Amino acid sequence: DLDRNEFADIFNEIDHLEQLKAESLKDFAEIGANPRLVKTLFEYYEIKIRLLELMLAEIDKKEKDNFKNQTHEKYY
Repeated sequence: DLDRNEFADIFNEIDHLEQLKAESLKDFAEIGANPRLVKTLFEYYEIKIRLLELMLAEIDKKEKDNFKNQTHEKYY
């Protein structure tokens, strides 16, 4: 139910991250688990978590604003 246009920047970042992850996993299959590659994959997940947390905070904010506006309209 999420409007992708409202969070276009975040979705673009996530799409870019997914491309990087795919390249990293390809490298992982080719060269094995080198520490630098493992670190890259960990950083991918950390960044993705932060982006999803940001999106969740924005969604929560919009829901609170909508609730506040609905409550405010009842008094008029």
